[in-house]
Amino acid sequence: MHAEKIEVNVPGTIMDYGIKPDEIEKLVNEWLVVDLFTNDRVSSGKAASLLNMSRIDFLNLLHQKHVVYLDYGEDELKSELDTIRNLQIDLSE
Repeated sequence: MHAEKIEVNVPGTIMDYGIKPDEIEKLVNEWLVVDLFTNDRVSSGKAASLLNMSRIDFLNLLHQKHVVYLDYGEDELKSELDTIRNLQIDLSE
């Protein structure tokens, strides 16, 4: 994958928390990709690809960062709930 080199300024005291430069790079990359995903600029699959991980690993990363990744519209949620109700009825018969 092609990479661009950029320079990021961080407060000098950030290193006092035991964060190493390679960790900063990883965290910045994750933050950028999560931001792209949460702003509907990339799919979860593309986001995972950008971070060189599986889609499941990306979804786990979102969970670890307390990012909601299921964003149902009102119609989608109603449809899902109707499906669940229908399945419950079928199972009880």
